[in-house]
Amino acid sequence: MVSIVIPVWNQVDYTVACLESIANCTPEPHEIIVVDNGSTDGTKLFLAEYVRLKRNMTVIENERNLGFPVACNQGIAFSKGEHILLLNNDVVVSPEWLKGMIECMAAQPDYGIVGPRTNSISGPQQFTDGKYSTPEEFTEFAQGFRKTFRNYRIPFWRIVGFCMLIKREVIEKIGTFDERFSPGNFEDDDFCLRSILAGYRNVICGDVFVHHHGSASHRSIDHGKLLEKNQEKFIAKWKGWQAEHSTISCCMIVKNEEKNIGNCLTHIVPLVDEVVVVDTGSTDRTKEIAATFPKVKLYDFPWVNDFSKARNFANQQATGDWIFSLDADEVIESLDRGQLFPGHAIAFETRNYTNSATWKGWRANTGESPLEEGIGWFPSIKIRLFPNDKRIFWQYPVHEVLEPSVYDLGLMRVKSEQPIHHTGKVCQDIDIEKGKAYYAYLQQAVEANPDDVRHVDELATQAQNLSEYDKALELWQHYLSLDLKQDEKFNGWLNLGHCLASLGRNQEALEASRMAWKFNPDSREAAMNTGVLLFRLGFYESALKIARTLNNLYPEYPLPVGLYKDCVRAMEMDYVCGGI
Repeated sequence: MVSIVIPVWNQVDYTVACLESIANCTPEPHEIIVVDNGSTDGTKLFLAEYVRLKRNMTVIENERNLGFPVACNQGIAFSKGEHILLLNNDVVVSPEWLKGMIECMAAQPDYGIVGPRTNSISGPQQFTDGKYSTPEEFTEFAQGFRKTFRNYRIPFWRIVGFCMLIKREVIEKIGTFDERFSPGNFEDDDFCLRSILAGYRNVICGDVFVHHHGSASHRSIDHGKLLEKNQEKFIAKWKGWQAEHSTISCCMIVKNEEKNIGNCLTHIVPLVDEVVVVDTGSTDRTKEIAATFPKVKLYDFPWVNDFSKARNFANQQATGDWIFSLDADEVIESLDRGQLFPGHAIAFETRNYTNSATWKGWRANTGESPLEEGIGWFPSIKIRLFPNDKRIFWQYPVHEVLEPSVYDLGLMRVKSEQPIHHTGKVCQDIDIEKGKAYYAYLQQAVEANPDDVRHVDELATQAQNLSEYDKALELWQHYLSLDLKQDEKFNGWLNLGHCLASLGRNQEALEASRMAWKFNPDSREAAMNTGVLLFRLGFYESALKIARTLNNLYPEYPLPVGLYKDCVRAMEMDYVCGGI
């Protein structure tokens, strides 16, 4: 049985509509507990009459408005169900709403809180594409929504309390709403964080849609001031948690990094509480150098052609509340412990320094950091700092990432303002040596699953970086035959054009580059490639136009400057030759 707890404060028309929708759409065993928070309109009379007609309904009356958290806790204390569903009175439910949410809760044993999607709410629970204007149209839309998105689940740390299904064992473990947030706001955020820290996952039931009129009770109070005040309470409460759970373990895996590891450890050791260094078979002085630093814990791990296994072993040795992942050829200047917040995983922009301006997203060095190398860098962004939770782990044998497990846990991805400086691509010989090893690992992964979009992409990219253009071309053609998203199609056509151009197949390369530009009109790389190929094919005026536009848009980007000069020179030569 499910106990449906509905706090109300005036707005009797909403309450009537809410209860009627429950009666029409909820054949599952349930009880209804309405907590009247001192209503002064017709709510009290309506509930007195309505409860006489319903055997499964109870009304709790408060003489004054005690707030949403208190009312919810009163209803929870009175409830008898295996699950408790907290419901705002300005919600209209739909057919199979409760069935769908119960199914969702039962899908995984560690699901603790479930919420539906709706038309008006903050965060990813909002779905704005619903078109309906009458109760009949709403019902028809909600039924179609359920069929279309059947069994769709969205893990997310925060489930808004307007319609929240809670497993009773969660309440028994973490308690009820924190009443310091009365009359309301942030009590649901706080409850959800406590649920995650207790080992549960919170999830949006993506195949249930309910209508939400939206903060009906708040319209009669100063909602903005209340929101601001309770946000301050929320931050103050969790700042205390933050102070007690802020130790950081830096984890790295290394092999033959004697040229880099000293500089890396010099910068990172003062910023963290321990450094776990896992060596995968060094034959140089890497381990000897690492052992001279304080806070370093050295481990050996046999290399099994899988970066994720090595990194996960390193994570298992960490004792800090948080884990920060770093490579020996990387350096970071500072770490902001103020970002360490429950429910968060922190992503960093890695600045991959290089002496080539041809990388996608390349930017020129500006001298802002003494750690800059090469002539510029291109960015890559991924999660590096995360809770020391065994449910978060590295995946994929090469170019490993944490993102899938972080998504499954429902954590919020927050970006740090502090960059990581990566110098491994400045020395081309070392980069090529590593690239050959990566290529071998990726080739095994693609052979095992030839239609895996991610691995085909990475193998094709690695072949291209090693100037194996015939092989890369074959892989990019296969990649483009797979089921791709819009940004993946852009990526495929852009790289296909690059490979064709490198093989001297300029007309085909031009067609591929134009396709890439079509999929992403804002891509300077697609525009630049198109301009270069137009130049190669003798269309100097068209190439000049592209070069001039790129120069105006990206004055720090050096490649269009060279194209512009080449176009002008070629056009002058044509003029001279024509005159002769």
